[in-house]
Amino acid sequence: MENPSWLFVIATVIAVVGNVIVFRQLVSHIQRKEKNQENWDAEQELIHFIKRIAVVEAIPMILVGLGILQVLNTEEMEIMLPLGLIILIMFFGIIRIFLLRQEVLTDPSTSDHTKKIISIYSTIFICFVDVIPLISIVIFFLPRTLLESLFRF
Repeated sequence: MENPSWLFVIATVIAVVGNVIVFRQLVSHIQRKEKNQENWDAEQELIHFIKRIAVVEAIPMILVGLGILQVLNTEEMEIMLPLGLIILIMFFGIIRIFLLRQEVLTDPSTSDHTKKIISIYSTIFICFVDVIPLISIVIFFLPRTLLESLFRF
């Protein structure tokens, strides 16, 4: 690949879209359990979905690692368009999480307890959504000499 910055864009897309899907599934799962009046443990639900996040984040982390290796072997790379896309994708993920949260908070059939839990979970998931894009942005702006000293093999 001529410009390794595109690996970071691909990693960002996979991570953000994957995490938004996992959050949507979590919200749907909790709402379904509440509607069926099933007992559910907030901690257990979160642990179950964090395992899914680990699976979603695996491929982006590999792509980031490959991107770092390629950055070290590249003299110059164009970062403006990939950087802009990464920022847009990151904001898409944040906005989507807020919209899903707002959907739950405005639903009159949802209990106050569930609304509080979803609010807390949305904050946690925003952090998960932002990890790969922020790592990518930082790598774009790290001086090459620092990257070489950090990732010397």
